[in-house]
Amino acid sequence: MLRSSTPFPHRARRSGPLVAAAAIAGLSLAGCTPDAAPPEPETPAASAPATPSPSDTAEPTPATSPTPTSATPTPTSAPTSVPVTVDCAAVLPSQTLYDFNPNVGVQSDYTPAEGTLPAVLVDEQNGAACGFVNQTSGEQIEFAVAHLLPEEAQRRKDALVVGNDPVPIYAGDEGYFALIDGVGQAQVFAGDYWIVGRSTAFYEPGDHAALVSSVVENVVALQP
Repeated sequence: MLRSSTPFPHRARRSGPLVAAAAIAGLSLAGCTPDAAPPEPETPAASAPATPSPSDTAEPTPATSPTPTSATPTPTSAPTSVPVTVDCAAVLPSQTLYDFNPNVGVQSDYTPAEGTLPAVLVDEQNGAACGFVNQTSGEQIEFAVAHLLPEEAQRRKDALVVGNDPVPIYAGDEGYFALIDGVGQAQVFAGDYWIVGRSTAFYEPGDHAALVSSVVENVVALQP
């Protein structure tokens, strides 16, 4: 009886199915083994709100208002006088001058000195002034006249009460005289007319009263 060259043939025959079964079982177990739990989805971190750029936050710039083309006019002071014109030869006629002093005549190039009272009447009150000069000594006599509005005339009258001596011998409503630094200055009001006489020849009211009164009377008569 011949022996098989393969020992234990019956085991060999069984081994095939057993190995296959074991393999299948291993595969089955491998397939059933749970994998690691999938990671939970990450919660996105709350992102900080985006910082708006200056262009996003800047408020709209209002439109520039157009610049006016013309400046607002500056209000001017209310007038305080009415312009006057006088003829110096008519204000102080030659005969009156001669009676006062034969050497006195009209000064054709006369202009009141800046800062003097005659200059104030001319420059600030629309007045007029006349100059007369002693042809021998060169001594000057000045007269000026202004026509003030009633309120200004009263203001000037009130101011003269202080520091000036009233002179009742002048023609007109109110008269005053003051000697300042060797210069005599007479001021007379006739209505709203303000008449000023000024000279180094005026020492006392009495020595020039006739001259001043003549000017006052002539000014009033010559005005409309």
